[in-house]
Amino acid sequence: MVDGLLYYNYKGEIQLANPAALSILHTTQEAIHNKKVSSIFPQITDPSRESTYNKIRIKIDNEDHIFNVSIYQIRQSLTTNYNVAFFSDVSNTLHYQQIIKNRDEQFKEYQLDQIRYQERLNIWKKKVDESKYRSRSEERRVGKECRS
Repeated sequence: MVDGLLYYNYKGEIQLANPAALSILHTTQEAIHNKKVSSIFPQITDPSRESTYNKIRIKIDNEDHIFNVSIYQIRQSLTTNYNVAFFSDVSNTLHYQQIIKNRDEQFKEYQLDQIRYQERLNIWKKKVDESKYRSRSEERRVGKECRS
């Protein structure tokens, strides 16, 4: 997925959002214009300070989403600075990481099952080999008795 960008002024009012941001946030350029960055990402208390925020949880259309957000300052002219909030939705990433972790645990259990099965198979094979050996020994003994 493409990452979102929000351009906002020194007051924290959003001036522009890229199409990815609009898509991620399920909004329009008109609806987001002049909205405070902190109203979208409440954990951002000082939107003019360059920093990084990890695992910010917000609800979009009654679904929980987790974002990583980085704030940067951009000088547009000698007197004008803009800030940019660069963000990505990591909800799916965390979800897939959990799936991989579960699959890894299942695979480890499968490997243990294979080891246990192989041990039972070896025991069974040993018993079969022992019974074949006994039956051959028995046949030889009976054969010797019949000949005598």
